[in-house]
Amino acid sequence: MIACDVTNALCGEQGCSAVFGPQKGATPEMICQMDQWLGYYAALAKEKFPKADAELEGTGAAGGLGFAFLTFTDAVLESGIKIVLEETQLEEYVKDADLVITGKAGWMVRQRWEKLRLEWLHLQRNTASRYLHLQAQSKEMQKNAMNMELMHFSLSCEAGVRWKKP
Repeated sequence: MIACDVTNALCGEQGCSAVFGPQKGATPEMICQMDQWLGYYAALAKEKFPKADAELEGTGAAGGLGFAFLTFTDAVLESGIKIVLEETQLEEYVKDADLVITGKAGWMVRQRWEKLRLEWLHLQRNTASRYLHLQAQSKEMQKNAMNMELMHFSLSCEAGVRWKKP
């Protein structure tokens, strides 16, 4: 079992090069070239491993490691946040909480953390009387991952109250 919350395919408009390349400083030309290389890699893998499918959700995780695990092993990709919540039995710890506060700093604008956030908020809504989720988000995409000048932030806040029945 591989913990994976990335749903991107290996190649294409929503593939790992197109989505995550700009965060790492890749230019549009580099992205096109990397995507082409990954396409060749997937085609070559499919010749020897017929189950290889570069279009499956998660195959673009970690620069293509999702594809490698699914192609070359008997691995299964599972939601990482679900695994963590189950293994830590976090729901049990917060079930009687009056208030649960969570936060996230989202430096990379195009990262897809919505699934994790929603899973956690679902847990909060089902366990706590009140929940508060704060998220700091950069309004500008960084030119590359090494240049972490963090400016122009917004702060969003999602809060809710679920009244417990008497």
